[in-house]
Amino acid sequence: MIRPIAGRAKVKTVDAIHALVRRGLSSKAAMRAVDDMVQAGEATVKVPKIENLKAFAYDMNTAGIHTAEIVSGLAPVDVRALREQLGMSAATFALRYKLNQRTVEGWEIGRPIDDTANNYLHAIASNPEFISGMFEQKIL
Repeated sequence: MIRPIAGRAKVKTVDAIHALVRRGLSSKAAMRAVDDMVQAGEATVKVPKIENLKAFAYDMNTAGIHTAEIVSGLAPVDVRALREQLGMSAATFALRYKLNQRTVEGWEIGRPIDDTANNYLHAIASNPEFISGMFEQKIL
């Protein structure tokens, strides 16, 4: 989350864009993030590579921007443990939660789980009945 420190007019947009580009954002994405922040008063931006949090915060503060809540992703879900806790085979788990069985099996042997899938797996772990119920269609 980025916000202007002392009002939108005091933001050094070019410095902020350069700080974001140096950390892996495309020029277009950096411009959009800074513009969104100036327009709305805040913006959420995923910065791909922050080598040093203090250096990043310093660069953004120098540009008149406060950085807040730098969030790392959720811990990867242990898919096998989750599936076994729910008492399901890989095939049933995949079918119940609209996943590809081979993908589930791959996760169980250590293939990486992308952020979106990991978030979905956390939702399943938090409330498995609700998530599976979203896919049910009442017959009568």
